[in-house]
Amino acid sequence: MAYEGQMIMIENCTYATMAVNFKVDIGVRYDCTATVTYTASNGSQVEITKELGLLSVSSNGMGTGFQLTDYPSDKPFLVSFSNSNPLPNVQIDAYGYTKP
Repeated sequence: MAYEGQMIMIENCTYATMAVNFKVDIGVRYDCTATVTYTASNGSQVEITKELGLLSVSSNGMGTGFQLTDYPSDKPFLVSFSNSNPLPNVQIDAYGYTKP
């Protein structure tokens, strides 16, 4: 599933926050799930999975939030990303079904 969003890390925080908007081109997707995987500062792989439920062309305008604890950065930042312009340290996988 296509996606776009923004990631921010505020000064003196030990986590980064992502807001991801998952795109549905036509119709409805049922039982949608998204998984974000990244490498934390200590080198461990972290996986966060969220059930998104039903998504349609007009839903998910505010995006889905993910908090990435111990994200490896020593500077604050704000960055935009998408499936065609992915983040280097973060993998996002999302899927849904066309029938309930």
